[in-house]
Parts: sequence; C-alpha cells; structure tokens
Amino acid sequence: MNESKMVTVKEIAEFFGVSMPTVSNWITRFRDDFPEGKTVEGSKRLRYLLNEVEEWHASRGLSSQSDATDRALRRYRPEEQLNLLATLFVVINEFDEGKRPTRDAVLTRFNQLRKGGEHGLLTFDLNETGDELKLLIERYSKRRGQALAEVVTQKRAQFDRKQGYSAYSTPKALSRFMAGLIPSGARRVLDLASGEAWILREIAETRPDVELRGVELNPSLLTYSAQISKLLGLEIEVEIGDSLRSAPSAGKADMVVVDPPLGMSTDPEDPIVMPGWSLTAKSEPEFAFIAKAVESLNPDGIALVLTGNRALRSSSGAEFRRELLSRGCLTAIVSLPAGLRADTQIPLTMWILGAPEASRDHVLMVDVSNLQAPDLLDGENVLETIRAGLQPNSELDVDFAVRVPSIKLLTSEVNLRPEPWVAKASINQDPQSVLHSVRDSWSKIQELVGEGPIAAPKFEIADSVSEILKIENLEAMGEITVFSGLIARGSAKDGEGPPVLSRSIFLGSEDPSRAKRMSAADERGKALFPDDVIVSSGPNGIIAKVWSESGWIG
Repeated sequence: MNESKMVTVKEIAEFFGVSMPTVSNWITRFRDDFPEGKTVEGSKRLRYLLNEVEEWHASRGLSSQSDATDRALRRYRPEEQLNLLATLFVVINEFDEGKRPTRDAVLTRFNQLRKGGEHGLLTFDLNETGDELKLLIERYSKRRGQALAEVVTQKRAQFDRKQGYSAYSTPKALSRFMAGLIPSGARRVLDLASGEAWILREIAETRPDVELRGVELNPSLLTYSAQISKLLGLEIEVEIGDSLRSAPSAGKADMVVVDPPLGMSTDPEDPIVMPGWSLTAKSEPEFAFIAKAVESLNPDGIALVLTGNRALRSSSGAEFRRELLSRGCLTAIVSLPAGLRADTQIPLTMWILGAPEASRDHVLMVDVSNLQAPDLLDGENVLETIRAGLQPNSELDVDFAVRVPSIKLLTSEVNLRPEPWVAKASINQDPQSVLHSVRDSWSKIQELVGEGPIAAPKFEIADSVSEILKIENLEAMGEITVFSGLIARGSAKDGEGPPVLSRSIFLGSEDPSRAKRMSAADERGKALFPDDVIVSSGPNGIIAKVWSESGWIG
C-alpha cells in the first residue's frame, strides 16, 4: 500500500467523492489541524500526504460520497488501479462460480499462478496490498468472466480518456461493423495493430472457429488485452512486435484488419521501408499499413484498414493510390460517419483490399458519412450492401453505393473520395423510373382515398424524355453566358471603356473604384447585367453572387 502518496486538492476531492471547493473549505476552515501541504520540485501546487489526510478526515467525522472500497483503490495511481483490478480479477476468475474466496485463498492462488504459465497476466503484486485487498474481494468475489471484464473495461476507458489514449482503442460500433465483414470461409484473422484487441474480440464472439492473431507494439496494451481475453474465455493470441518492420509470426491470413493509431508519425531519420511499394518518408504512415495488409493476405483474402479521409486525396499519396489501383488491390472505399471516436470528430475511411488481381477493374464506392454510429449496424443494410457489392455481378439497389471503373479513378490526383461518385450516381437516375415509382405510389393513395368519404382527385404525370444539354447549347438558347474566366486585372488597359470585373473585385479583396477600364477599341469580354448570377472559385471553395450593377464587362 502506497501510504506516502502525495496528492493534490483535486485528487483529495476525487478520493472522498466531493467537490474541489469542499476540500478548499476544509483547508481554510480547519487550518489549525489540517495536514500541512508541501511543494514538490517542478510545481507550485501544494500536495498532501494521503494517509495524513485520510486520518484527519476520520478524526473529524466528515461525510464522504465514496465508500471505503473506492477510497482504498484511490490510494494508488490510475495505472496501478488498473493493474491491481485486472490481476485480482484474473485470480478470482479461477475459483468456481458462486464461491467467495477469502483473502488468504486469493493470495495462495495468486502465488501459484505466478509460478506457473499465467505470470504474464499478473501485473500487480497482491502480496504488497493491505486491507484494501479484503475490501475489493468482498465487493467483486461473486462476479466472474463477463462481469469482471466489464469493470476493467470501464476503468480502462476512464484511464484512456484522461491520458488521451482513446485513439488506441477501436470503438465498439466500428469493431462490430468490421467483424461483420469477415468472409464465411475465413479460418485465420490477423490484426496488425491490435491495441486493446476490440476487433478480434468482436470476431471471437461470433466466429469461435477462427484462429485469431494480433501484433502489438505496446507491451501494456498487449497485457491488458490478454487479461480481458482470459476473463472472457476467448482464444486470442497477440505477439509483441512492430508489424511494419518485421513479418508477424502468424504468417498470411484470410482476413487482415488494421486500425492504426490516429495521428501516428514516423521518424524521418528512420523511415518505414516497404520494398516494392512507392512509399517515401513523406507518405502517410497509414499507407505502410495498407501495403503490409495486402502483403499479409492469402490469395482470396480480404483486408480492412481504417485511416483518416485525408489519405484518400493527399498529393503525397497519389502515386501509392495509383499503384493500388494498377495492381488490382483496391476493392472498396467506405466513407464512415464522423464522431465514431469519442475523442475526435475526424471522419474515418475504411479501405477494403485484396491480394493483387489484374482482372479487378472496378472499385465499390460507399458513402455512409451522413449516418449515425448505430445506423451502421441497424438492420445490417450497410453490411449487406458492402458484402453484395464486393461480388462483381451483383445488383446495387441503394443510394449510398456505386461501382466505379478503376480507369476513371486513375487521374493525376487519384482522388478516391466516394462522395462525388455516389452523389453523381443518385443524380443520374433515369427519369422514367422515377416517374414510374411516383405513379405506383399515387395509385395506392388513390385506392385508399377512393374508399373513403373524399373522392380521389384527378392527377396525371406526363411522360418525359431525358436529354443531355451541352453548355454551349444552353448559351445558344440564351439561357446562360459562358466566360472562359474573369479577365485578370492586369490584362485590361486603363482606357475609357466599361470597367472590368476582375477576380479580386468579385471576391471583395479590391475596391471596385480601382477597376481597370477597357479601351474603346478592345472588344474582349461580355456585358454583365443586374440579376446575373456570377460563379467563381474563391480561396475556400466556389463562390456565387447575384450581380446588381450595369455597365460592367467580364
């Protein structure tokens, strides 16, 4: 027991379950006998010996909103609390359900496990505890398996949020979503950055027949995931290592999943090298995981990799994206909802990949970015669409997914954002099919209304014929005026003709009174009239304005 622990006013408040102003009031009101505060090197805040504060609190008979067990646990630092609970729960889980082990029985079993093969799961020496161990056993000794795992998971989530570690934990909804895409014939799944092993756990719940392997660089995360797997009775094997710099011992897999830590970076002096791929030190680290996932696949395997959506369009990743398309590795891109992670609103993207296949010439584009997290799994509509869309000849009867020929994606930027393609597909619906649907709906309304006291109104829909109009056709019809571009300010001579609308004047960055005027003999440009809608690119996107003046040209 860490009786000499120094704590701040905030930590005293947390320990007794009261507010900080309450503790400040204690210090002021009982200044004669409240324990003396001390400063520590590197900080101006006063700290107090916890055991002295606890003894003072008991002598005063003050109230506390936390019970003795909570206060006993709070004697330890947050990470120590996690290790103590996880170790204790692993030991308690060894006893038959319904049996309440004593403190001596728990310590005996702990020492037996420490000498055996479970020593790696025991991250806290229970022999060094005091009365708090008895209190914790009394609270938790009736629980087993799932119930114990939930306590540790909740405690871990609190710890991760305070430490800013939640980027290392795949959200439950997203883990379940990815697990739902496991092929029926898969026999081995590999996670190249398993973290707390949420994705592997979700797969284990529904597919206990699958061999689950993971690789994790952080030893504490590896141990934690092993402790949870032990409590849940799941067979998940995670090895310590850097999957980007060495080959996992598990070898190739039928399904590879990767959720790299958000905001990860690499050392420019020690860049990740992926032979055979056009990756540089400036490339996004996520691309290395994508390449590694492809290399780790069996011939008919599937890989799911999560990244931020910047990886879809960054200039530094254009050549790598081109390489994925040219090799036939990319099967789908899924734009996911924002806010899936509690600590960031950064939109996520899921890349679905396969082993290189020359005949793969289409990419499934899916945009569900407008959904909420629960909607990803509601009715399995999204999952079913993706599963069907990965089959080359299946029909897609939804408004959030479309197949795009790979050749159309091989532009200079190789922008892989699904949103424009999905929007374009929904806009290009056949008018006749839309009208047919409207007629069917109206017929059903007529049937219902006709049976009631109100007569059905007459309603007819005329047929339409779709027609593609070119911009020059619309100009010839007098519908629009086309400019090749706003005349630059410097290209107009300072004559006596009409003022020239330059881009800077249009955007409001230059006073209109300073506009250049065309010479009388210059016939360039076209007249602008009030109520014309003028559209131009601006510094933050496209800008449209209704023009209100006469006599200008563009």
